[in-house]
Amino acid sequence: MWCSTGFHSWTIIFIMYVNDLPKCSSFSTKLYVDDTYLCLAHSDLKQLKLMVNNELINVDEWMGLNKLFINNAKSLYFLMGKLFNKAEEEKRNFKIHINNVVLHRKTSVKYLGVLLDEYLNWTSHVKSLKSKLSFASSMIYKIRNFVPINALRIIYYCFVYSHLQYCIVFYGTACDTVLQPLNTIHNNGLRTLTFSNFKCHITPLYKQLGFFKNERYISIRAIQSNV
Repeated sequence: MWCSTGFHSWTIIFIMYVNDLPKCSSFSTKLYVDDTYLCLAHSDLKQLKLMVNNELINVDEWMGLNKLFINNAKSLYFLMGKLFNKAEEEKRNFKIHINNVVLHRKTSVKYLGVLLDEYLNWTSHVKSLKSKLSFASSMIYKIRNFVPINALRIIYYCFVYSHLQYCIVFYGTACDTVLQPLNTIHNNGLRTLTFSNFKCHITPLYKQLGFFKNERYISIRAIQSNV
């Protein structure tokens, strides 16, 4: 089915059309634009594999009845859970298939801009953030001699603050060894922003710029999410 999102009526029809998908299986189904997320949970991997493959048959039948098809090339799956690090052999034998096509398994996936890894330790997401912050620091360093500090602050909010704040309540629960390299890059970026020596103490710079440290942001967001 094709619809142009430029027309409000077609958008409503499309939403009504796909919103029937969660009713065809036991998956916990999340729909966002053209992305579909199917989730099942079980403590036993063998039972989980059986459940997923059986439910995918129901999804495939619903697709066929509605003249749709699943793009196997873009479909993937991953296992998530802290206990799975003790079940490597079972994970290697865990195969998900649709119409006899085995889907590709990944150890981390991006969903709505957040990288989820199979052990929920947030290493993949923090690694991605480190890359983005390094790029922003490099950009600020190259232009800082040509623009006023107010312009540099705007660039900081666009390319650093926005990435740090997104889902900080979740990835902020990672252990200190995972978050510390991110904090180091962030602190060095603030030193670059203020033309400070890289050995100077960072706390006065936070006060000078009116920024909070990441630990403070995590606490604030956690409180706000519970209000």
